[in-house]
Amino acid sequence: MKIEPRSLSFVETDDRLTPHNKRNKIWDESRVVDDIDSIQVKLKHAPSWEELRQFIPDIVMSTWANRSDEYDFTDEQKDCLIYRAMSGKFLPQAMECINLVFSFDGITSHDLTHILRTRTNTPIVECTGDSLKNVNDVSMSDAWKELGFEDRYMDIVKKQEELYCDAINAGMAIQDAREILPRMMHQFAIIRIPFNNVKSMAMQRLDMQIQPTADWVYAAQMVLETCKVYKPFAVIAKDYFDMPNRYYINESQTNFASKFFKPLDQNKNEVTSSMKTYLDTDPIDAPGHKHAANAYYAIASEVEAIAEEAKEEYPWIWSEKNMHLYR
Repeated sequence: MKIEPRSLSFVETDDRLTPHNKRNKIWDESRVVDDIDSIQVKLKHAPSWEELRQFIPDIVMSTWANRSDEYDFTDEQKDCLIYRAMSGKFLPQAMECINLVFSFDGITSHDLTHILRTRTNTPIVECTGDSLKNVNDVSMSDAWKELGFEDRYMDIVKKQEELYCDAINAGMAIQDAREILPRMMHQFAIIRIPFNNVKSMAMQRLDMQIQPTADWVYAAQMVLETCKVYKPFAVIAKDYFDMPNRYYINESQTNFASKFFKPLDQNKNEVTSSMKTYLDTDPIDAPGHKHAANAYYAIASEVEAIAEEAKEEYPWIWSEKNMHLYR
């Protein structure tokens, strides 16, 4: 399913919120859409690789320098030092200086709560009080369809949306009427994320073992968008998709473990393989999860392909001559 944006021409003299009266009623124009296909993460702004060359090497070498621009690096040396910093082999300040701005569309208010938990990001989130939300789409996962609950789900959503419209048409303030909006209603966000947070968010949310399916997909798209701009990073990021999920492995040894699903292959050990889980299946085979898993691994393949391109375009990073600069 392709989710088409609703585009409006910007007229700076227009009122931001049209005055409401009995002759100007609203009605439910929302759609119930697939939760995975609707997610669209885009990198709106990032410094180029060439721009990273201008300041990252000086930052990472500041421990050993006597002035801020002491070293005269070759471009190859700069690339190796940037790659080493992206690998986490220098102090993190350099990666905190790389600011990326992402847009997240087609996500739900639930997804948003997970994204906002990274506190050093700067979020700009769609407001529900200064614009009418009778046109916002609502996500539904494949699980509801697979288990035969699709009609009941859609009926509940429609009743919520219709009540929202009826309340506003009757004179209720938008700020009060929004209380009835569905939790799975789409709510976009534009977020400034330092590069090191892209890595930490990816390693946390690319966790098919304990994270919701939407997290798998928006995190994978975020990584892919970053790799398109910084191709050498793909050589690092390709390993994120099948790495052991350390939080799941570690928490499984305690009485605080969620134990939602049986372990995936990368998470199997003596404890996780023998523990009793809430559902007697792994996360990929749970109802409705295969669609998300397919999207996840399709993105992983794109990252892998970019990693191969990076090895051809930046061979000096992995050459024997420069090995000491990035290992």
